[in-house]
Amino acid sequence: MLAACLRRVSRSIRILRGQTLSLKSGGSVDSWRSRDCRQFNMSSVSPPGGSWLRDILEDQSTQTYYIEYDRFFSNHLTHGIIAIEKLGGDKDRVNRFVEHYKNHGKLEPPNHPRHSDESTDAEPATDDELHKLLGQRKLYYKIRNRFRVILKEHGSAEEMLREEFPKLSRGLVCSAAHGLIHTGYGYSVRCSSTVTEGLAYLHHSCKPLIFDEKNPDNDISHFGKGACDILTVLAELKKDENLRKYMEDEAVKLRQSDWYSGGFQYRVAALVGKGDDLMKYAYKIKVPVIQSCQDEDGLAVALANWLLDQAIAVFALSEIKNDFFLLHGVTAAWSLRQIIPLLKHPDAVDALRTFTCALLAVYVSQGCPDLTNKPEIPQTDVTASDWQEIIDKALARDTDEHIYKLVQVCHDTWREKNGSDGAALYIHAAQMCIDHDLHF
Repeated sequence: MLAACLRRVSRSIRILRGQTLSLKSGGSVDSWRSRDCRQFNMSSVSPPGGSWLRDILEDQSTQTYYIEYDRFFSNHLTHGIIAIEKLGGDKDRVNRFVEHYKNHGKLEPPNHPRHSDESTDAEPATDDELHKLLGQRKLYYKIRNRFRVILKEHGSAEEMLREEFPKLSRGLVCSAAHGLIHTGYGYSVRCSSTVTEGLAYLHHSCKPLIFDEKNPDNDISHFGKGACDILTVLAELKKDENLRKYMEDEAVKLRQSDWYSGGFQYRVAALVGKGDDLMKYAYKIKVPVIQSCQDEDGLAVALANWLLDQAIAVFALSEIKNDFFLLHGVTAAWSLRQIIPLLKHPDAVDALRTFTCALLAVYVSQGCPDLTNKPEIPQTDVTASDWQEIIDKALARDTDEHIYKLVQVCHDTWREKNGSDGAALYIHAAQMCIDHDLHF
């Protein structure tokens, strides 16, 4: 039985006491609903106030360390640096994290034998080369250097993202969404070089969502106009044994191919190849802001806000506490939220639809955990001092960078909503992340 701890509020998830929902019965709740499309300005997070953060990002960029290590693990150094700064860490605290990450990780320099065909000074990929390299997981620096040229051609990171991100957004789940996360974190502090690194990684590893675009049932006009709350849809997914069996069987085949990755990415890659099935479930979801928001730009942002809340809720309520890949769903949703205001409306909605399918795929890949881990703190009791206590605990530790990122995203979301909507859920997610080891 799922304790339905959410009640209907503007754009967000609130706490509802005393009701229950059975995932097995596929019941419905009035939670996860929104009454309007008022925006909270998540993109207002200020760029670095001083040059020290930008200098550190440049020093620790992919010019110094390759975007991956040990064949397929992603380099998170940049994300951790930015998250700690956003939590209030000063230059010394950020540098302490950098040293800890380098000493406890396996970062590889660009000239590591594993990258013998790579060079930071590689000639930028031509149009033809860029096309052929899409999703091939090789020659990262040729791709990155091409995006540096593209940045100059567009004149700004904003214009580059507006034009180039939609070309890659169908593949945003690639490499456990690290390309998206790298891009979003870079833009959140207005670091153009980090943005180019992220876009290059998206291109390098792209595994697009595959579906029949000619099928009228898949028309994007249906997105968000279903009849079910997301909990009901997740309950249906949990019962879909055929989809899970397909995922496991296809993951075995992918392991035997020349594509080397981890078990999670094999499972997700199998599922994004079944985009028609994922879209069938995605289109069952009712997104309330679609009914209440008439302004296109406001609608895209409201959709992104709603989707971020769903990612936080799935992570926070999961019976598997601090699930690594559900955590990735949260930081990826926040990263996408940074980019959405820059995109043309059709491109923004298409990216949000893809991310919804990706979030469903991640949930299935992690075994469809029950969502029973409800918050205990009353929503009205959440204060700035409560958050500061959690932030201080996080910053006092030398720990996995994902801990800083999850706390930072939940705190930013709480703060940007003026401490109201979803407060109990956000602090519950952050506290759980602090109190439990990551579950892989």
